[in-house]
Amino acid sequence: MITLGFVTLAWLALALIPARIAARKSRSAVGFYFFGLLFFVPALVTALLISDKPGSFAAIRADRYVKALSPTEAEPPTFADAPPGPLRELEKLHVFMQYGILSEGEFEQAKQRTLGQL
Repeated sequence: MITLGFVTLAWLALALIPARIAARKSRSAVGFYFFGLLFFVPALVTALLISDKPGSFAAIRADRYVKALSPTEAEPPTFADAPPGPLRELEKLHVFMQYGILSEGEFEQAKQRTLGQL
């Protein structure tokens, strides 16, 4: 009898997993809870694969995250307008570091070399 109680409790608790995942995607937690009670594995797969509801907080947050990680659409600056010299070289090095072409250590070495030419 105790085993049947544990199985029932585990069955009821497992149905919360797809419901929680669906709720984070602004979907019906109650609907997914009952779906998980009847068909746990398909409910879990569906909750994992379903997209965020358009216009929901989760979708907006995901869009902002993707935009923050994507590189800027602007072209890197050109240095044709700047007069030649150490300042122009330092600006180039700084932009190269910002775009990941140079590491911070390489930037510092090149900066010291450029400043040493003064």
